[in-house]
Amino acid sequence: MKYIQAASKKKTIQRMIEPVTKEIWWSMILHGIAGGLIPVLSVFSMEWITSRILKSNVEIQEVIKIIAFVSLAGFGLETIKTQAERRTYNKINYIRLDFLKELMHKTMTMDLKYYENPEFADEMESCIIAVQSNNNGIEGIYHTFYLLGAKLTGAILLATILAQINFWIVVVIGLSVLITFWTLTKISDARYKRKEELNQAERRNYGYGHLTTDFSYGKDIRIYNFQDRFLESYENEIKKLEGIYRDLFLVERRFSLLSILGLVFADLFAYYILASQGMTVQISKFVMYLTATSLFSLMMNEITEDFANIHREFAYCKDTIGFLDMNLITDESDKNYAPSTPISVEFQHVSFKYPNSEKYVFEDLSFRIEPSEKLALVGVNGAGKTTIVKLLTGLYRPTSGRIFINGIDYTQFSIEDLHELFGVVFQDVEPLAVTIKENVAASSSDIDEKRVEISLRQVGLWDKISQYEKGIDQMLLKIIDEDGAVLSGGENQKLMIARALYRKGTQMMIMDEPTAALDALAEEKIYSEFDQIMQGKTSLFISHRLASTLFCDRILLLDGGKVLEEGTHDELLTYDGLYAHMFKTQGKYYQEVEENEKQASAESI
Repeated sequence: MKYIQAASKKKTIQRMIEPVTKEIWWSMILHGIAGGLIPVLSVFSMEWITSRILKSNVEIQEVIKIIAFVSLAGFGLETIKTQAERRTYNKINYIRLDFLKELMHKTMTMDLKYYENPEFADEMESCIIAVQSNNNGIEGIYHTFYLLGAKLTGAILLATILAQINFWIVVVIGLSVLITFWTLTKISDARYKRKEELNQAERRNYGYGHLTTDFSYGKDIRIYNFQDRFLESYENEIKKLEGIYRDLFLVERRFSLLSILGLVFADLFAYYILASQGMTVQISKFVMYLTATSLFSLMMNEITEDFANIHREFAYCKDTIGFLDMNLITDESDKNYAPSTPISVEFQHVSFKYPNSEKYVFEDLSFRIEPSEKLALVGVNGAGKTTIVKLLTGLYRPTSGRIFINGIDYTQFSIEDLHELFGVVFQDVEPLAVTIKENVAASSSDIDEKRVEISLRQVGLWDKISQYEKGIDQMLLKIIDEDGAVLSGGENQKLMIARALYRKGTQMMIMDEPTAALDALAEEKIYSEFDQIMQGKTSLFISHRLASTLFCDRILLLDGGKVLEEGTHDELLTYDGLYAHMFKTQGKYYQEVEENEKQASAESI
């Protein structure tokens, strides 16, 4: 399935020309004139020097003057060319970085259904290729096109010189480079056609390589002897990648032979013409034409390779521009909505299945959460609890049915305002490589440090954070700062809970397995504190562990994508169904843990 449609050539060229400033154009013109005159100067200098040397009464001072003039002129032209290029290089780099920032913003704001789709990720690799380096993609085209000005100017001037002795030299060399250009485009087109297959193979190779070097998998690999299994799979993936490269090499070898033959014929023809007419011109002129022929042939081949590179990279640029121009956000409305009181939520006959899947997570699901109500949504793994959170927060939209907030279809709100309504803590959490206060505030400016401290105290992290020398200004992780702090899994979850508590204006708190990394007693302690923290807010607690249900107003038990049981904790225990069985089973575990903790405490006294 094709998800990303490449932009048209016209649209891509327009987008790439827009950020090029007038200063860059003037720099390119100056670079082109100076660079184009350098080979011409070399050609004429050969005639001037040869003609002086062949004179019977040659004066060495005259030859030295010519060499000095040519050297000085060449130095001046080279200086102008080099300075123009260096002053422009960083500006071109900044243009590419602007495209990269736009792409990063796109990937971080597009609907989650694209982000979680591996097929879409494979296609997006082509878009990333165009912005990930200085020498390829968008920036590579800018640099190549910038340098082409000098080469084209020089080639035109050299062609004018050669046409004076025989125009067919220019024609034959021109035809040979056209053949070379055709063969190079065929090679790049063959590679582009298999880009998704190649991206997938390279991604799988990288995945296996990453697994074998990731320390977090080191213990399992060694204890359970997974190394043979990994190496076997890795070898299979390498063979698949080698097969693709082998096919591409065969295409390259086939077309390259034709290109080489064309270049050899063109050079032989040019030298034959020069040799046949060599007796009719002065030796100095012959040397000049010979030098011009060599430089013209070399320069035309460089120009051909440059245009072929532009053709190859332009295909990926079209993918990038097409991706940037796509609307990947489901946002049916720009209506502002910011209620100042706790919200109500209603799922009305909601059915949902993930993209590219025929299996429904749930069908015809209906329930309601009242304002300020604390609702527990429980069930075994795979019951669809997290999917409900994704739907409620707008990360996905229902396949059918409707979701109402305060009686209004939530598709009428902008996605930004919808997200502002919720403070969410997911089960899988990972802090960002920024300071603790930035992690809590989810911002780098206008941070209320007192509120950060209160939030950290509420989740029981303040005692540890306050021990850091930099306090809440301590960097986390070692990705950016080698002295960054690394929290445990449970501490990371507490940090994310603090973030949800910090958020101002939140009208509904959603806790999706927020204590999965905590032990049973720590979990019970946090939930008991939630009872006070969540006062005045609509709250949804999702868990397959039932410590969250004791202080909730109502409980929904999901099973098989349907609401199997509903009621208060006491009502469901009286009903003696699946909930009662789960609670009693887990209750034994909680009781055993508590008894073990008491016994360990007594033994230590």
